[in-house]
Amino acid sequence: MEAKEQFRQAALTNVIEVISNIPESVRRDIYALSFWYDGDVDVARNAAIFVGYNTEQYYQTQITKAPTPAQARWNFAFWPPNEYGTIGGCDNTFLQSWFQSTPWYFSEEENDEADYDDDLTEEILEKSEQLEKLFIEEIISLTQQLFAEGWIEKTFHRNIPILIHETAYYEKPISWTVRANPPGLTDEFVQAFPLT
Repeated sequence: MEAKEQFRQAALTNVIEVISNIPESVRRDIYALSFWYDGDVDVARNAAIFVGYNTEQYYQTQITKAPTPAQARWNFAFWPPNEYGTIGGCDNTFLQSWFQSTPWYFSEEENDEADYDDDLTEEILEKSEQLEKLFIEEIISLTQQLFAEGWIEKTFHRNIPILIHETAYYEKPISWTVRANPPGLTDEFVQAFPLT
């Protein structure tokens, strides 16, 4: 099995375990899962997704605190601070093995040297962009697999959207979410962040 497939299998197993461990009483109240991508992480070679969720009950507590009910429902800033699992990250050996097998990997030493070398800085930035693209595409595929294999419907007794997002909502992360979810499932989310 190649490194990318090992990463995918480990990530899938991890997410299934995380959602399966949510108490049944809470699962019934969850209306969306969060796959938060921390785009501010120092270097893309340590890319990570943090898994969380929001519930109808918590949403109700935020309506008066947010500019609109839609913002309270879909903006991560108004979600509870929860992190139940991580996909990837600097300590994930499957991610590191996969990234090392690509032409875009760079070492910590190279990253440090880039502070003093403009050409190397440009090279590292380009490699980081490529690693981010690879990672996000894999997360989108993983999300699609969760739906296709019925894990979301089995766990939550219905399909609920999985938001692949950053802390800001703009065209790129919104498109990740739309592509990853079954058609129509993210319509309400998309309407909350009109791209004008």
